[in-house]
Amino acid sequence: MSTRCNIAFYENEEKSFEEFEALIYKHSDGYPDGVLPLLIPFVQRFLLARGYDVEYLSARTLQYFANETDRSLQEYRGGRSEGFEVLGFGICKDFHGDIEYLYCVYPEKVKVYSVPFDWAHSKEGHELEEEIETR
Repeated sequence: MSTRCNIAFYENEEKSFEEFEALIYKHSDGYPDGVLPLLIPFVQRFLLARGYDVEYLSARTLQYFANETDRSLQEYRGGRSEGFEVLGFGICKDFHGDIEYLYCVYPEKVKVYSVPFDWAHSKEGHELEEEIETR
């Protein structure tokens, strides 16, 4: 079964979960060991090069994750790349209904939350798993 997650981008930590500026959906490998090794170094490099531009950071993060997945699948498939355009990434208007993790990206840090099934409807019961400084 896939481990789904959302990656939310915020202007500051005072914003509530629902007040994200951008929200990405990742259909599989959304557990911290699958997301953080890509997300944290990418955000750190982006901040050094451009500063915290939430719209551009979120767009480039989506591109980066899709590119990394495409590369991995191409290696796994022996160089064949057909079907990549339908992989499980998206831009969301609201939290996906069955995510297991939520990554909140702020100007200074990323917070990782585990969330119960159907969390998106109540926004209750989330648990902070980890907090990583990005600067």
